[in-house]
Amino acid sequence: MIIKNAKKQSIILSALFFIHGITYASLVPWIPDLKEKFNLSNYMVGIMISAIPAGSIIFGLFSKKFINFIGLYWATNITFLFLIITISIVAFSSSWYEITLLLFLFGVFDSWGDTCINVQALNIQKSYGFSLINRLHGIGSIGTIWGGLVAVMAIGLGFSMEKFNLTLLSINLTALVIYILLFQKVNTEINFHLPDKHKKKIGLLETQVYIIALTVLVFTCSIEETASIWGAIYMKDIYDVSLVISGLPYLFCQICMVIGRIFGDYYTNKFGGFITLKYGVVLSMIGLILIISVHSVIFTILGFSLIGLGISVIFPLTISFIGQLPNINATSGITFATWMSRIGLLISPPLIGILADFTSLRTAFIAILICCILIFSLINILSVKSIQLNS
Repeated sequence: MIIKNAKKQSIILSALFFIHGITYASLVPWIPDLKEKFNLSNYMVGIMISAIPAGSIIFGLFSKKFINFIGLYWATNITFLFLIITISIVAFSSSWYEITLLLFLFGVFDSWGDTCINVQALNIQKSYGFSLINRLHGIGSIGTIWGGLVAVMAIGLGFSMEKFNLTLLSINLTALVIYILLFQKVNTEINFHLPDKHKKKIGLLETQVYIIALTVLVFTCSIEETASIWGAIYMKDIYDVSLVISGLPYLFCQICMVIGRIFGDYYTNKFGGFITLKYGVVLSMIGLILIISVHSVIFTILGFSLIGLGISVIFPLTISFIGQLPNINATSGITFATWMSRIGLLISPPLIGILADFTSLRTAFIAILICCILIFSLINILSVKSIQLNS
């Protein structure tokens, strides 16, 4: 019965991950168009995108109170409703300030939705008894590909951003309403407070491991959005390609993220989480080296693809690791972890933007490569301390 209920919950949760992936991805290919329309500098683009993690950081921790007040199922539905609406009306903004405000609000709902689906994912994984969090995040990446693909197709077909967003808004709202109607009679409520594994006081070693894992998440999120924020702009600035071609780095990056997450659970169950994490970071480093050192459209797209393939497993595996730490409440640990991860999204875009304005976007990508090196070092430290923790 437990496994049967877990399967039902995984189907429902997959739908939420899919919708979650579509929302922001449908905006990404239009960023160069917004930059040109409002004559924005790279720094202003970075600030605009940073409004998303800013909203997440400022109001993200309120998600737990909201969920406890209204219940996880309906809180998720309401959150996703506003998620869809806020991202869809960006096209009708008349200034950079309006876009930034809308993305700030989007960041709030994105953070709340992220907390809901990750806590549920951990519950379902616990029922199954083996790693499946990668494939759930993989469903989200498929949604991201779909959102990015239809946006690129719309640009290629000559659609305006306004018409595209209205169409996508109608489709997303219809899908959400169908989802609510189909599952309103199903018991999808999952206890928000996961039971503590231990009642002991948190020791120094657990605290150190938790802080290192949080730091890995911060650096990971700063890398994950490289293709979505800068991929299209990089292609336009460096190679002067069309809007359709400029969206390919992001699209191929997301495709490879899906591949990485679908097969990530297999490699995690076979070789262990830390080995999978290390090889993932190495692949991302190779991708960045290709982008920085080889002047080629094809190799640039390949580089972004390798970034997506490598970075795909790091966030879900780190979240899973945090949720299983002894003496730390899983719900509180995940809530704070998803909140902290937004710091990377907040700091990285304006930092890369400033570096790009003073040097070039290609040179600025060296900072992302340094983040990869730091993640690899932190994973090595985390592996050693994890052995000490379990001994």
